[in-house]
Amino acid sequence: MRKIIFAFCVLCIAYYNSYAQVITFQKTLRLGKFTNFFFIRQINDGGYILRGETSDTLSIDSTQSCLMKIDSAANIIWKKKYTNTVGSYRHTMILTNDSHYVFFGRPLLDTSYYKMYLQKVDKFGNNIWKKKYSQNGVWLSSDIQATDNSYIMTGQFQPTATTSNVVLIKADSAGNFIWLKRYNVNYDDGLSVIETKDKGYAILGLTNIPPGNQDFYFVKTDSNGNLQWSRFYGGSNTDWVCKVLQTADAGYLIFGTSNSFSSNDDFYLIKTDSNGNVQWSKTYGGTNTDYTSDDHEDHFIKMNNGSYTMVGMTNSFGFGSWDVLAINIDSLGNINWAKDYGSPFVDEYPVATSTKDGGMIISAITNRNTSGQDAYLIKTDALGNSGCNERDVTDSIIVKNVNTIVTIPVTHVDSGGMQDTVPVSWVIPNSTEQTICTCSVTANFTDIINGTTITFFDLSSNASSWLWNFGQGNNATQQNPVHTYSQGGIYTVCLTATASGGCSEKICKTLSIPTGINELQENIIVRVFPNPTSGLFNFSCSIIPKEIFITDIIGQRIITIPKINAIDISSFPSGVYFLNVKTEKGTFVRKIIKE
Repeated sequence: MRKIIFAFCVLCIAYYNSYAQVITFQKTLRLGKFTNFFFIRQINDGGYILRGETSDTLSIDSTQSCLMKIDSAANIIWKKKYTNTVGSYRHTMILTNDSHYVFFGRPLLDTSYYKMYLQKVDKFGNNIWKKKYSQNGVWLSSDIQATDNSYIMTGQFQPTATTSNVVLIKADSAGNFIWLKRYNVNYDDGLSVIETKDKGYAILGLTNIPPGNQDFYFVKTDSNGNLQWSRFYGGSNTDWVCKVLQTADAGYLIFGTSNSFSSNDDFYLIKTDSNGNVQWSKTYGGTNTDYTSDDHEDHFIKMNNGSYTMVGMTNSFGFGSWDVLAINIDSLGNINWAKDYGSPFVDEYPVATSTKDGGMIISAITNRNTSGQDAYLIKTDALGNSGCNERDVTDSIIVKNVNTIVTIPVTHVDSGGMQDTVPVSWVIPNSTEQTICTCSVTANFTDIINGTTITFFDLSSNASSWLWNFGQGNNATQQNPVHTYSQGGIYTVCLTATASGGCSEKICKTLSIPTGINELQENIIVRVFPNPTSGLFNFSCSIIPKEIFITDIIGQRIITIPKINAIDISSFPSGVYFLNVKTEKGTFVRKIIKE
């Protein structure tokens, strides 16, 4: 399945807290009239590497393999187009242990039947080595680097037009062929491979025999590719797969699409134990069609917080005829949130990866106009917020518990294959990029504690509205609210700052309100005088302080004061400062005005 899409974009910069920056954006990229990126990963410098295909015409048959490096805000750093090669069935890539890249494809000028190559390039896309495997009829779909630094690849071996087998290939760290295994029942195709906790491999693919028109085909092997067990999973109609992930309990999550359980296509997720026995299975979707493509693997990812996100296409909610749909779930398949992203045009074929800031980035394709098809990038925070052209559809997703049919097939295994080498050439193509909408907000605040009454000061940038949660079930929408707590204790206060462009950011801080505060107010007195002051002031405290320090308006500590009563701030610029007196009964803060 191949469809193409539109172009539009947004750059949103935000902060979840004072330490971790979260960038969000939507942006389009183009190398030629036709640009698709079907693989994206974040790399060590915070930027991203993308792999896909490009063409100077709108013909898919003229596409060539390409790489692009962008920074954390999606600005292009470099790009490469490989003129003698085209992509394979899927455009996956390995980020190697030595910080290089390995990917496979098909030689453009090779007229042989599905003859594939494996290529390694450095971090700038320059060739290190390239190997062509002389086994005809092989079309690769997924690859990984194993713990022994070898490369493991799966795909399809098609000796004739009417027969096809799942294939598993192992090559060493220099790309030299080691072994090839073929697993066959009828017309089968391997689409996703992982190394398992026992150092074996799990292959997820398709088969075209009963119980349905097309079902999931799961093959589990040992480290040498020897078959351990295999399963078919599906319903009464067509089901197609995208991705397998192993879970903490050594079981598996198997993700794809099904039209076996409703009148439309839906996302389809199966959870099994370590032996392939189904523990639960569910479908997710709206009232129309929601599906993923078996052309691409990264429709299903694990997030940094341990949750999982499914991404695909939808016309159930859309801004246009097709949109990007992302559904985030917990380990039991329960929905945390769901988002629809798009424009009035066609936006399809998303793949995704998690990012270091807890969010994710999606690469899709877009048909904004007839002049070409562009790559469409969506960078979100941990809750799926990108800043524009999105809507929350959490409450509109229909979740069904479904009965997956499991069949144990008779899988035949054989082996063979060899390799040789071919040359490579390069060009640096022209490129364009476009930002469609911009929105940025930084959430921050400080506070002054006076007994159980707290005055909050908004320090956010670019905010036009504010939502405070004081940790007691109380909210406020003023920019600088005052809140009185009913009793002392530990409270988490959160501020959500929203910009006029619609993007928002949330920051939370923990406050310690002294207990027994009525007694403290009566018996503990902290005085500052004179105030305002030109520089020298005195303070008194009815109990012995443990620490004394001065902070500025944004809460940053400027100076720690010896335990003396006279303090000189004549060297400070004029403005507002805060004297913090920390005692065993709590911290008392007094505002100081420096003239």
